[in-house]
Amino acid sequence: MPRIVPLSSLSVLLVALPAQTSRNCELLSHVTHSGSSGYAGVWGYVAPDGREFAVVGARDGTWIVETTDPRAPVERGFIPGPQSTWREVHGYGQYLYTVTEAAGGVQIISMANPDNPTLVRNFTRTGWTNTHTVSVDQGAGKLYCNGTNQGMLVFDLLPDPTNPVYVTAWNASNGGVYVHDSLIQNGWVYASCIYDGRLRILDVSNLPAIVQRGQVTTPLSFTHNAWANSTDTIAVTTDERSNGFLQIYDVTNKALPIPLGSFSVPGAGIHNAFIVDDKVCHVSWYGAGYRAVDITDPNNPTEIGFYDTANAWGCFPFQPSGVVYISDIPSSGGLYCVKLTCGVPERYGTGTAGTGGAVPRVDWHGGYARVGNGTFRLECSEAQPNRPAVLVLGSGQADVPVAGIRLLVDVGQAFVTIDTTTDAAGKAAIPAPIPAVAGLGGATVYAQWVVLDPGAPQGLAASRGSRITICP
Repeated sequence: MPRIVPLSSLSVLLVALPAQTSRNCELLSHVTHSGSSGYAGVWGYVAPDGREFAVVGARDGTWIVETTDPRAPVERGFIPGPQSTWREVHGYGQYLYTVTEAAGGVQIISMANPDNPTLVRNFTRTGWTNTHTVSVDQGAGKLYCNGTNQGMLVFDLLPDPTNPVYVTAWNASNGGVYVHDSLIQNGWVYASCIYDGRLRILDVSNLPAIVQRGQVTTPLSFTHNAWANSTDTIAVTTDERSNGFLQIYDVTNKALPIPLGSFSVPGAGIHNAFIVDDKVCHVSWYGAGYRAVDITDPNNPTEIGFYDTANAWGCFPFQPSGVVYISDIPSSGGLYCVKLTCGVPERYGTGTAGTGGAVPRVDWHGGYARVGNGTFRLECSEAQPNRPAVLVLGSGQADVPVAGIRLLVDVGQAFVTIDTTTDAAGKAAIPAPIPAVAGLGGATVYAQWVVLDPGAPQGLAASRGSRITICP
């Protein structure tokens, strides 16, 4: 019997969920917006009180849906806009920035009251007629409008996010080319120059100067999208072609990107890719839906799980809850909320800060958690250097105060502790190979790091917990 997702808003069409193909991925809900004939990009927003929202670019406007309970989404707003097949959104602080190919400029939407999003203004400048995508440099507070008739336009949001200040443009007049999409972080722009067929890496650390530092021709010479890890050592690209694929590069040397591994879904066209926690690449595919790919070994990317929709345009994998949004193009598509059921450890609880307010971080490496992964390991980072540390592993979750920390592993059930010492960088690692025992598939283990730290309450700092469900 089809499952119906209840919504409290009458403006949202209830959708019967058809059988879908998936692996290691759970469908939580699927909704469409009444009257919208199709959908494009998707982004996310987290309110100061922790509530989560999906922001979907529909053909007739921007659709905002609360997903705090991802099994029962609630529409919170719809901002009409010019009719367009393309509508992309990015956020900065409490504001959303929406662009289309149908009209120049940017719609600026306020989420100050997330229960009632409002259009602040339509922002434009003389002669600006269209925009393909929009990107925000979160660290520097800069808005990048890509694929405009005036080139890649850069605006400063720091003085007033509702009144962007023009900084510069990268176009034919100063050596630039058409930029279809971009990621900007740490002073670098990863510019997807689709018609040029190249990923170009630009230095924007000294705006208004924009200086190209390197480039690489992508495999099918139709560079649609690019994303990089947080340390700017690994980047991925997508070529929007039939049988296009995810290509991974070593970009440590910006002047000479080096191709590494690749991943494809035969017969499907790739669209957008995003890297989370430097380990998992979340990808939307035309005709193959959403895919999560382990890139901890960038030479050998491996699929963790997928959820197949009709024609996925985008995905947004950055919500704290781990819920992933998929925007599906047809009128019957809309918004899917999904979540990986295993493989990728999920953080929970509250850590305890130590010296300088730093909270140790529980992490993983060596490939996703699956039966037979002999290289899986648990890591600690962002802790005090050269300090005794303990990894607590158990079969149950807890949240109890102990010696000034929140203990997040239930030591009243089966548990073990493993002693080690952080290195000079405040890191530690414990091998945790997963045996090739079929019965381990679906088992869940809980982990937390506790580190001796004189700057912490009662001398102990602790990470958040990590819930690890093993994939078959």
